[in-house]
Amino acid sequence: MKYLKLLQRIGLFNFSKKIIFKSLRRLIIITSYFRDCYILIGREKLRSVSFFKIKDEVFINFLDDYKYTADMYINNKCILLGYGVFNISDENGKIEINKDFVNETDFSYLSNVYYKNIVLNGVGDIKVPWEVGRFKEFISLSVCAVFFNDNIYFDKIKSAMDVFEKNAKFPFGIHWACPMEVSIRMVNLIVSYSILRKFFQDNELEFLKNSINVHYMYLNNNDEFNFGLRNNHYFCCINALLIGAYFFNDDRKFKKIERKIITEFNYQFNNDGSNFEASTCYHRYSLEMVAWSTLLTYQKFDFHEIKDLFLKALNFIISITNNIDNNIPIIGDNDSGFFLRLHPLFLDKKPYSLNSNYILNFIYPQNIADAIFIKNSKFYKDNVKFFSSIKDMRNVLKIEEKRPLVKGFNKISKKEYKFKIGNGGNFNYFLFSDFGLFVVKNKTFYCSFRFGGRSCGHMHNDALSIELWVDNKCIIRDPGTYVYTSSKYDRNLYRSYRSHFSPQTYSSEQNRLTDSLFSIGNNISDHIKIWNGYVYSYLEDENDRLYRFLKINKNVVEILDISLKNDLVDISFDDINQLFCLDYGKK
Repeated sequence: MKYLKLLQRIGLFNFSKKIIFKSLRRLIIITSYFRDCYILIGREKLRSVSFFKIKDEVFINFLDDYKYTADMYINNKCILLGYGVFNISDENGKIEINKDFVNETDFSYLSNVYYKNIVLNGVGDIKVPWEVGRFKEFISLSVCAVFFNDNIYFDKIKSAMDVFEKNAKFPFGIHWACPMEVSIRMVNLIVSYSILRKFFQDNELEFLKNSINVHYMYLNNNDEFNFGLRNNHYFCCINALLIGAYFFNDDRKFKKIERKIITEFNYQFNNDGSNFEASTCYHRYSLEMVAWSTLLTYQKFDFHEIKDLFLKALNFIISITNNIDNNIPIIGDNDSGFFLRLHPLFLDKKPYSLNSNYILNFIYPQNIADAIFIKNSKFYKDNVKFFSSIKDMRNVLKIEEKRPLVKGFNKISKKEYKFKIGNGGNFNYFLFSDFGLFVVKNKTFYCSFRFGGRSCGHMHNDALSIELWVDNKCIIRDPGTYVYTSSKYDRNLYRSYRSHFSPQTYSSEQNRLTDSLFSIGNNISDHIKIWNGYVYSYLEDENDRLYRFLKINKNVVEILDISLKNDLVDISFDDINQLFCLDYGKK
């Protein structure tokens, strides 16, 4: 013990620890590298494949949109998240797979770096080249190659894959650094292969099969499992692995991954159907993953084990959808990501929005839904409740009635907001206690009230925030996300409580925004309660208590904010609304 203390005093103990951990890390990386080399050696030893037989009817009604998207890619143009349409080639017409075209940042300097050794320096937006590398346009190219019998589309797939093999050669470069990106790319390649198989022979598609095999073997060793708090990355990997196992007739792996998906779905989705990542968009994203993987493998996957929770999760996204603009409120982060887009990128030449119909109507159209698990596609209407009074709402939604505590503080500061409702009528009320969201809506009115929640990297400082639409007009809305890593200032601006319609004082943030752009403390507001005709919640910060009260009737919306210690400040609705981003990267 004496020698240990002596080593600690002179600093050799900490120095030894660093040496040991660095050596272990290098050993792990070397072991991983040789394992990846084995993947390359075994890439030709392929199993037989079971490609997905997708009916022609799925594509025929949208052939113009598929052709529009495919022709854009033929001209080296594609949509990059919310940034818009960009030319993704150099002056010679060659696709640049490693470039951030938005911020003019080239990541080619990492092309020869082993993926486990890649460290990003925070310059540029890595999501841009990753979006190019997902090859989502391959589906449109495949559809056009088959239905228009034109080899120009098939040749474009081959040339793009050739560029990828040369500039993102496994296991080097940014396109292997994130297993979730590998997962999405593999799924797009598998679905494209399945479409092309309608017209092309196996030997013509060998280059795709080889690449899919490398992706599949990679994911078997890199699924982003975390013994702590797992997230959508791991869930994406295992859903992609399920599709891969089905594709390669790997029945043993399929059963193993099936159990993992069932376990993880129950872990990541709450009892009220919401997702644990405190983001409505990531809820849609994770729900889409399991929707596609179970749909594509429904002949083998035992869906009944997740059926009830899946219906709750689908009910959540339908219930919170704003009937006025048919979008969900963008609570928490949004990266505009999709696991798979079997429909082309454009609908009537406009980017597809984040509304619930994508899952409800396209992934699970009525005929398929009935065949798999849903006997009545209008099941969610059973959960719509009509209330004539706060009392009725309290009894049905089981909201606790409790008098707010306002004693023992130096002073009280109040601010009140009132909005007249021209078109009243009955309201639908929805309460999601696990997520921390209360929604009131009808055809011309929408109000969401954020409370509670738990710490997550995709959460914002949005405790007690409200989004409000009255008589079909937006009064105030959640601003969205804008960007992640390309701008620390913008990232924290959109996460800040100053950018949300919540009670505000001159004190510090609800949770401290650190240098880590994906780390934030708990949403510290209390569970929603009822008192004197209002629903309310509160949060405590540095001996202050901030209350927000909400009352809605047929003629008026009343919002009352109370601070028991500090002065409340004025909130500019215009400033917050000007920040709004429906899609990642788009103001």
